[in-house]
Amino acid sequence: MENDFFNTRIEKLITFYKGIFLERWELEKYKWEAVKHFQKKFDINAKDFSSMFKEAVKVADNLLGSKHNYPAGQIIVFAQEFPSETRTMFKKLFDETEDFEKRIKDFKTQSQKLFEKQTENKGSSNFQTENAISIYLWLKYPSKYFPYKFTEADLMEYYLVPEDKYKIKKGQGITNLIATYKLYSKITKRLEQDEELIEMFENSLDQNCYSDPKHHTLTADFVFHIKWLYEDEEYEEESDDDTQEISSDNNSQSTPYTKSDFLAEVFITPQKYDTLVNLLERKKNIILQGAPGVGKTFAAQRLAYSILGNKDSSKVQTVQFHQSYSYEDFIMGYRPNEQGFELVTGAFYNFCKLAQENPDSKYFFIIDEINRGNLSKIFGELLMLIEHDKHGQEVQLLYSQNKFSVPENVYIIGMMNTADRSLAIIDYALRRRFSFIEFTPAFQTESFTNFSSRFKNQKYFELIKKIIELNDAIEQDSSLGKGFKIGHSYFVLQDEPTDELLQDIVNYEIIPLLEEYWFDSPEELNNWKTQLQEVLK
Repeated sequence: MENDFFNTRIEKLITFYKGIFLERWELEKYKWEAVKHFQKKFDINAKDFSSMFKEAVKVADNLLGSKHNYPAGQIIVFAQEFPSETRTMFKKLFDETEDFEKRIKDFKTQSQKLFEKQTENKGSSNFQTENAISIYLWLKYPSKYFPYKFTEADLMEYYLVPEDKYKIKKGQGITNLIATYKLYSKITKRLEQDEELIEMFENSLDQNCYSDPKHHTLTADFVFHIKWLYEDEEYEEESDDDTQEISSDNNSQSTPYTKSDFLAEVFITPQKYDTLVNLLERKKNIILQGAPGVGKTFAAQRLAYSILGNKDSSKVQTVQFHQSYSYEDFIMGYRPNEQGFELVTGAFYNFCKLAQENPDSKYFFIIDEINRGNLSKIFGELLMLIEHDKHGQEVQLLYSQNKFSVPENVYIIGMMNTADRSLAIIDYALRRRFSFIEFTPAFQTESFTNFSSRFKNQKYFELIKKIIELNDAIEQDSSLGKGFKIGHSYFVLQDEPTDELLQDIVNYEIIPLLEEYWFDSPEELNNWKTQLQEVLK
């Protein structure tokens, strides 16, 4: 029964993954490049271990550093202050003759000692968790280990393993890591059976990529993308330590969330918040549109929570549209099984049925990248039913003899990235069913000023001034405009920004965006590259 459950569910996931693989390859192939680069550059006996390590993991920067976690940067600092101890720590971790669990525990213990001995703790905690350690092991032995993240592993188990067989549970550390490796090995075997996928993957590799003969990195990429289908924003909150993960369970219902909480986290005025709520109440459907990094996805979920009055993720669901997303995914359709085909209901259909069972509560369906899908194809006959005055009316569905209606208590919040050149103009039939609200960079708002006042690094404020100037230039550029401005979320940081972190934000987040904007204007691109980098000298 367990294998039947697994086989039925993984079919849909593989179909989805194949549909987006080529589209996503250029963005994701750095994972295979990171392995090959590490294999070339890592030298346990290097004279300057800190510089060597920094170079070895630089392609894996996206996996070993985020707004809230800095494991690679922390190791670099460890190696500067305690080179011998750090080198020994990695020698023991990579010693395959020793017990696996012991190596993990010893690494965590030793890194905690170094963290406590640091002259100045850069960050509020030791970031050497099972997540970070799994990355180091994967980079060193990519045919044996997988990169691990609790949220992704937990979600995969939820969808591929019957409930009574769960092994990955919050707070279990190494036990979770071992259970993840077993589940991922099973996924790898199934991926390798799909000749179309393997051929697609092998044809995409180039000389800069690790060949991935055991397909462990392919499995990790598969798992990363599958969360797009199901995972809501609350589930996605990043924490590399699974003892601190925020999960979308019923405990979230006990956490109050008000308008004041929303305004403290989302940098808009109280008047704009009231407008958002009023439009959503009246129209039932709104779309938050704006440039990259203005916090649309974050705001959408927090808006739902603030209307509900608490962080009840059971009443909020998020999906992401893409070119392969279909009516069958959204409403219902036939899927193959061992007996032939079965009728399977989709995300929006199931959500509406849940809302119907609880008519006294509001339910919020959030659609990220709403204009990336073929909207008429996805919504089908429901394009009429989502109109605010059509909720509650019934219609005959394409694949079912039963009538269906969109409940009165269902609200739709969509998000659009106005800087995506690849997207066609949104379907007019959908446009008139939604109210559109523009989200803009909030650098000059009172709320962002209050938030950023906690920081002491003067370069942080100088960089923001330069970004404001950059945004003025982007808005005045006839080929771009205000929809391409740089958003404030790049600078919404948990801890005091270090010079190194600011350089990473500029070099690996802002400049790649500018390279896309001004790909045909090298002089303008180089001008702003220089100006941004000058601020950080």
